[in-house]
Amino acid sequence: MNMHRITTCLLPLIFSVALVACSSRKDTGGIEASGMIETTDVTVSARAAGNITRIRINEGDHVHAGDTLIVVDDTDLRLQRDQLKAAADVAGAGYDLARHGSRPEDIAQSDEAVSQAKANLDNAEDDQRRYAELLHVGSISTKDYENVKTKYQIALRQYKAAQIGSDKLRHGSRTEDITAARARREQADAQIAAIDKKISDCVILAPIEGVVTRRGVEMGEFVNVGSGVMTISQTETVKLKIYVAEDELGKVKLGEPADIVIDTYKDKHYRGKVTYISPTAEFTPKNVQTKDDRVKLVFEVQIAVPNAAQDLKSGMTADAKLLESGSVAGGK
Repeated sequence: MNMHRITTCLLPLIFSVALVACSSRKDTGGIEASGMIETTDVTVSARAAGNITRIRINEGDHVHAGDTLIVVDDTDLRLQRDQLKAAADVAGAGYDLARHGSRPEDIAQSDEAVSQAKANLDNAEDDQRRYAELLHVGSISTKDYENVKTKYQIALRQYKAAQIGSDKLRHGSRTEDITAARARREQADAQIAAIDKKISDCVILAPIEGVVTRRGVEMGEFVNVGSGVMTISQTETVKLKIYVAEDELGKVKLGEPADIVIDTYKDKHYRGKVTYISPTAEFTPKNVQTKDDRVKLVFEVQIAVPNAAQDLKSGMTADAKLLESGSVAGGK
């Protein structure tokens, strides 16, 4: 009888405790979930092949976008550039000549060459006429005459070639010749620009600001194009990835504030903001402890968390509470 009375008295008390617990969860007005801190990592790759001649940054160093990380040997590329520059100079001179025409001294020299060729032709013509008469009277052999005739034909071709060259200098290049000369110059300039790009690629720069979390090469090591040399993690702002059940997803809004607490600094609160809500459901990730939870359909939610003090490290476990806009939590 006493036991029955005790049990009867305890039931209202137990019911009251349970009711308070349920009300406490409801009164929080937000969704609570745990997740892991992640950083955005960028792998920096070599864009030129060669041996590493200098390493300016080590693991743990903070870098800004544009900082020099690694330098690759560019000796062979600079030699190639010298060769291409010489070819470009020749192509440029050819284009200038075709576009502007010949200098007066070049024309005068050409006229002199024509005069000399004409004099040689006249002499060869006289010899041919004289040897023809000698052949007619039988004073020379046919072979002697043929030799003189051949000399005349050679002199005639040389005279015509000198005339063509002189006319070209006087009248300038044809439009198609100028176009071809310009194309050769532009091609040479493009080749130099391409080699300059390869030379600049030998200096590997930081593409973003962050902390170097991995250095995968050593001094003197040969790298190929595309070889990963460093990893830079963006740590000024980190993200916390949590998973929300379907029946609670409607309570989550983009831009909604969140209160973050990590195990290492339990007395500190970090303010975050919801920046991503997955449009598709997925099964809870495998790293969730219980099998029952792993087979539930959930939606991924990402929270961006400012990390100016660099307290939050990749891989840390954190607890998040999504707050209604305007809510205030104890903060850092």
